[in-house]
Amino acid sequence: MCEYGQSRSAACASAILEHFYHNGISVFADYRYYPNQMVFHKVFDALNHLKRTYQHK
Repeated sequence: MCEYGQSRSAACASAILEHFYHNGISVFADYRYYPNQMVFHKVFDALNHLKRTYQHK
């Protein structure tokens, strides 16, 4: 947990689940976790950027 109580690891896991399986929202819906939204968006955007980069090669 970071200083604000938001979990970076839960955010990374959620972004990976969303990118590959389209169900990352399940981590946000689970009351046991409090994913950091900024980290989620950064990781999700990076994964999408990599996907676009490798599709054009």
